[in-house]
Amino acid sequence: MTECNKCEKISELVYIGAVIMIMAFFAAWISMDLSSSLGIKFDVAGTTMMTSDFDDKGLFDYTPLIVCILGILIFVFSAVSECKPNTKKIMGILNIVIAIVAIALSAYFMVDDVFDASYSSFGYGIYLSIVGSAIVLIIAAYETYKAFKS
Repeated sequence: MTECNKCEKISELVYIGAVIMIMAFFAAWISMDLSSSLGIKFDVAGTTMMTSDFDDKGLFDYTPLIVCILGILIFVFSAVSECKPNTKKIMGILNIVIAIVAIALSAYFMVDDVFDASYSSFGYGIYLSIVGSAIVLIIAAYETYKAFKS
């Protein structure tokens, strides 16, 4: 049995967190309810935020894409650390840093001053991003601690 086949159940949660971060890109990040004035309700997904002229705030438009790319990087770094055990420490640290950056970007998205109207709210994509990043952060911190301890 090779070293790559030895994996614990808890380390697989990092992959689940990364997939949740990737799925957040395709989910609604902003919900708008204009039913009182126009009779419509719509969601703005992460895929359409960067291509629409919804807001010209720079990083705000690309936050869902950046979180998706960070999720892909976490997935790749976790796979590398599983197959090459001597890289567990550095890949664990990279996953922790990337998860913190993703949480910070999501928090920036939530506190940004684009929601000045009472008809807009957060979609579930932002919450998926935060949950996926938090899962990665907790599990990567545990795995990194175990790697440094041994």
